[in-house]
Amino acid sequence: MISQKLTCGILKQYEELFLLRKEISTFTIDTIQRDLLLEAKQKGYGDRQIAHMLSCLESQVYNKREELNINRVLN
Repeated sequence: MISQKLTCGILKQYEELFLLRKEISTFTIDTIQRDLLLEAKQKGYGDRQIAHMLSCLESQVYNKREELNINRVLN
C-alpha cells in the first residue's frame, strides 16, 4: 500500500509539471524566457517535448537553448 505522504508528494510533482507545461504553452519559441526554458530542462523535459508545447521544431528548441547558453541537463 502506498503511503498517503508518498501519494501527496507524487500528486504535487505532477501538478507542478502540469502547471509548467501549461505556462510554456502560452509562449512561442521566440518569446519563451530563458528561466522558463531552463526550468523545463531541469525538470526533465526534452527538446522534443518542449517543441510540442511551443508548436515548433525540435531543432528550433535546440537552437534556442544554444542561443541562451542552456546546456543539456542530465538527471
